[in-house]
Amino acid sequence: MAKSPRIATALKPLTVPIDSLVADEGNVRKHSNRNLTAIRSSLRRFGQVKPIVVSGDGETIVAGNGTYAAAIELGWTEIAAVKTKLKDNDATAYAIADNRTAELADWDYSALADQLKTLQDDGVELPDIGWDPHEFEPLLQSDFDPRMTAYGGDGESESAVRSLKLTVQQREALDKAIASMRVREDNESLGEGQCVELICVEWLG
Repeated sequence: MAKSPRIATALKPLTVPIDSLVADEGNVRKHSNRNLTAIRSSLRRFGQVKPIVVSGDGETIVAGNGTYAAAIELGWTEIAAVKTKLKDNDATAYAIADNRTAELADWDYSALADQLKTLQDDGVELPDIGWDPHEFEPLLQSDFDPRMTAYGGDGESESAVRSLKLTVQQREALDKAIASMRVREDNESLGEGQCVELICVEWLG
């Protein structure tokens, strides 16, 4: 039995049958299993609070492919969508810009740590908002120093970065491990640093 979607009241007039839409086959942003899990968790907890963007004919998704896919997995039969007048190259450029502008933003890790602590104290499950334990636990430590974070950002100090000199054989082994991690995470765009961090966390248990 299909589940009733939780769509914000203001978005109700924009609701369309979910099976009337199709994903953008040319979408350059790939959604890993982890990404879709986070989106599903968000939809379950908060519902849909912003519409996805579809082409002028009301069929092809221009922005919000991940939300669309997650909603389908949740069994939703409806979703809120707004039509754009952008066509062809303009629509493609917007889709790329929509994804790119989001990833260019940096985290304020001091503020993030404070907010995560408050949310956790209030009983919010941090994995439900996209943060795995190995990512948020360092932020919640009392001696957390944002200048030393592995996540980078403008506040990164010189001592926070260390270059490793590898032999050809060591680099080949590292490349294979990184490739394997990307396959396991189902995310080919996962950065080398992120892969190495995941490998280290897994090894350390």
